[in-house]
Amino acid sequence: MNISDGVAIRAANASARQSYSVIVVEDRKIMKKLCGFPGSKSLLFCVDFNRIADMAGYLNNEFQGAKSLGIDSLFTNGIHRGDAERVFDILELPQEYCFPLIALILGYPSEVLWKF
Repeated sequence: MNISDGVAIRAANASARQSYSVIVVEDRKIMKKLCGFPGSKSLLFCVDFNRIADMAGYLNNEFQGAKSLGIDSLFTNGIHRGDAERVFDILELPQEYCFPLIALILGYPSEVLWKF
């Protein structure tokens, strides 16, 4: 099941606009360049400055959907700290109306430390 299609895309958003972008990064070298954390997949959440709440709802659904499938995750806002221009260059993002805000690193755990 694709989490994005199955669960996360159903996140509540203002006027059904879905005014956010999610960039899927599967190349571990690019993940390492972007935020220093390699995973099986990284989702970079970009936000229209007028719709931060919409992006947050989608991110939460993505996280919950992954967890329900046994996929662990790591949220990081360090994606843009220090050198945001680097992120724009690596992913060739538009400079207007888009800002890479949060990365969600996904992967299966190598060991389970505890269960709830």
